[in-house]
Amino acid sequence: YFLTAGEHNRAAMDSAITIAKTNGTKVAFPVSAEFVVHMRGKDIVDTILPRVDLVLCNEGESRALAKTQTAAAALEWLSERVADVVITCGAEGAIGVTQGERWQIPAAPLTSSIVDTVGAGDAFSGAFLAGLMPDLPPAIAAKGAARIAAAVVQVEGARVRGDAVKSWEVEVGLAGARQK
Repeated sequence: YFLTAGEHNRAAMDSAITIAKTNGTKVAFPVSAEFVVHMRGKDIVDTILPRVDLVLCNEGESRALAKTQTAAAALEWLSERVADVVITCGAEGAIGVTQGERWQIPAAPLTSSIVDTVGAGDAFSGAFLAGLMPDLPPAIAAKGAARIAAAVVQVEGARVRGDAVKSWEVEVGLAGARQK
């Protein structure tokens, strides 16, 4: 949403990317919402994608950005422009190209019905990035992220239930790591 709130925000983002790149820090760009693509798509494609290392988006955002009909075609288009791409596809799971490898993961199983999808994409993105920190393979990080997103959609509001972090740790193979 940052891109839609004025040029001062755009300038701040440019500065942040420059500082990160100057210091050897990788940059992830979450697309955030389909309307952001409709408002700033050309800017995203021309000036942001060439400077970031990872794009995180949902299926609708990816199709709008790539102007394609399918997430698979959008993944192809995006991976020609950015080294790493992750596209969430709701009940179909997620697809990605990371570290030069393509992967696909199923959606995590739900223990109850979907209550509210607000925050699921942000939860997925945060959990995916957290999974990359201990150098997990991206597909494993995505499986853990799918667990967190599934937990978020089963409650009202963008919240993570208390047992969701433990479920993530089990999914990615880090259960008990915090005690060590």
